Amino acid sequence: MMTASVIMGVVSYQAGASAGVIALRVMAVMVVLQLGYFLLLLLMSLISPPKPADTDSPAQVDPQAGTQKQ
Repeated sequence: MMTASVIMGVVSYQAGASAGVIALRVMAVMVVLQLGYFLLLLLMSLISPPKPADTDSPAQVDPQAGTQKQ
């Protein structure tokens, strides 16, 4: 994200844009990248939803741990 922002800033500066326009373009690039990342994660979670836990076998209890009541 940082690299894309710097590249957009440099290209905008070379094109002669003002500081305000450069800042808006850099923020727009950040928003687009963040939205794309969010949508990618959402798509990945929809494609492979979490698998249910195996409830047939009881949980293994470590008697040495002392945190489980038996």
